[in-house]
Amino acid sequence: VEIWLSSGTEDADGLFTGWSEPVMMSRPTDEACWNPVLYAEGEHVTLFFKRSKKITLWKTFVRRSSDGGRTWDEERELVPGDCSGGRGPVKDKPIPLSSGALLAGASHESPDGKIWRAFFDRSEDGGITWDRTEYLVPDPPARLIQPTLWEDERGVHALLRSDAGRIYRADSPDGGKTWWAATPHRLPA
Repeated sequence: VEIWLSSGTEDADGLFTGWSEPVMMSRPTDEACWNPVLYAEGEHVTLFFKRSKKITLWKTFVRRSSDGGRTWDEERELVPGDCSGGRGPVKDKPIPLSSGALLAGASHESPDGKIWRAFFDRSEDGGITWDRTEYLVPDPPARLIQPTLWEDERGVHALLRSDAGRIYRADSPDGGKTWWAATPHRLPA
């Protein structure tokens, strides 16, 4: 499984007219690629994706474009040498915070699938380098993965998938550096 990209085309009035020919964005290997995430800020576009034969061994790769996706740099590891099961965005794009930092929801799974742990990756330099948080603490205990994020005047917030029959919510008072315990939200899972 590889990652492919196709861009929309427009007519002179800016109306969608179709799709470009697809281009392979991941280099072919004997490992599957997973969970592509596109993030754009103006003409700067970043593609994040995971690669491995097993989810627990994921490494995150990234490609960048500075011309709106017309040309791309070569793929590279997002966090070189990281073997934790993936870093950076998984499933959802990162969000730009009011501080200028980027924040991405992330999660890891144990080899037997019995443990799901969510955390966040934060970048202060536009997504070049990333620092990860500790794993969230769910209260009551539950398996948590795939955080999605938003920011408002009270801080940064996340909703997470759980195995407890409820969506969990976690909140950060300091721009995603630290997080209060994740608790069940009124939304069903």
